[in-house]
Amino acid sequence: MQTCKLCQSEAELRDSHIIPELMYKPLYDAMHRAASVSIDGKAREAVLQKGLREKLLCQECETRFSKLERYAASVFRDILSRLHEARAGTEVVESAEYRPLKLFQLSLLWRAAVARHSNFRGADLAELEPTVRSMLLRDEPGPVTAFPCFAIAPLRVQDFKGTMGPTKRGVLNGVAVAHFLILGIQWYHLLTTDLGSLPSRMSVSVTHHGLTITVSDYTVEQSVRKIADEIYQREPGGA
Repeated sequence: MQTCKLCQSEAELRDSHIIPELMYKPLYDAMHRAASVSIDGKAREAVLQKGLREKLLCQECETRFSKLERYAASVFRDILSRLHEARAGTEVVESAEYRPLKLFQLSLLWRAAVARHSNFRGADLAELEPTVRSMLLRDEPGPVTAFPCFAIAPLRVQDFKGTMGPTKRGVLNGVAVAHFLILGIQWYHLLTTDLGSLPSRMSVSVTHHGLTITVSDYTVEQSVRKIADEIYQREPGGA
């Protein structure tokens, strides 16, 4: 018996995914295998048949997240097919319910904050983790400006849908940000409970209109360089 990271109850913990399995599916071959490579891309480190997991959640909380994941999977499936033909500079919007989709995004952020395998852990996340955990337990997604996320897809994202990059942290417009590269799409989660005014040229990915993904005129490789040059000015608390 251990303590569930989410509800804090004593229970037998499940092997919980840090990144949901639905986001690993495009990586697998016909034998349900994916290759893990070193960050410089020069060496294969392991063959995976399931995404990274660790004992985080009790069965009740695992079921809570599974419901959110099933809903998110249907939304992602529909919007990814539309991204294939999208032009650079356009925004693709898929109608969706705000509450379950925002809670799904918050679950990603929370898991990255508490998991041993994550490199997100730090003083700023430790301070915000109880707030995110409370929102998840109360099924309360908060306003659009609370922990907003921005999503940017490269042109021909279908060529990179099997790409999942290492998680990172940085600074965007003076606000600490957690970054995921999943399904070939860049996801930027701003670590603030109330952003106030949103960046004028960026559309929040989850609003009451649904899921919005902006299509960049960059390839994946160019997008990564742009992130390094413009967004990751410094690590939070760094020089």
